[in-house]
Amino acid sequence: MALHCAATLLLVSSRDVSGAEEPGLAATYGPWQGDADVIAELQAIADQHRGERVLVTLAPDALAGVLAHLGRPSASDGAGDRLRLDVGDDGWAVTPWAAA
Repeated sequence: MALHCAATLLLVSSRDVSGAEEPGLAATYGPWQGDADVIAELQAIADQHRGERVLVTLAPDALAGVLAHLGRPSASDGAGDRLRLDVGDDGWAVTPWAAA
């Protein structure tokens, strides 16, 4: 585990998981029950997987909740079902992501 490296969480909606697996993923997580604290779960995963790439499947409303937590009303470029979340010591950064 690299302590000062960001964890890269590849977030994918549970309605669009086809082709989401990538080579080199450290782990996969989700989806969680509806009452789970998704933000806390994502932070815990990021803390455990610094310097690694992880695939996280989320319910569509949970994915929208992540964007809302980050102060973004929606994903840019219409990529609302797949997002790349880099979680590091300086905060969270979200960008569109499409599996290769």
